[in-house]
Amino acid sequence: HYFGEITHLIVEIPGLEKPLSVTETNDFGADDIPVGTSIRLAYDPEALVAMAD
Repeated sequence: HYFGEITHLIVEIPGLEKPLSVTETNDFGADDIPVGTSIRLAYDPEALVAMAD
């Protein structure tokens, strides 16, 4: 599947054994988020696409 131009983030979640892999379409500017910055993940349930490892 092609999801357009995306940014890939690796996010550490307290309590999870492994980091969460997140991608977003490049309409926000995730490339401006400094490494180590706390972020809030929110999404429209219709927009979520779960992908296997």
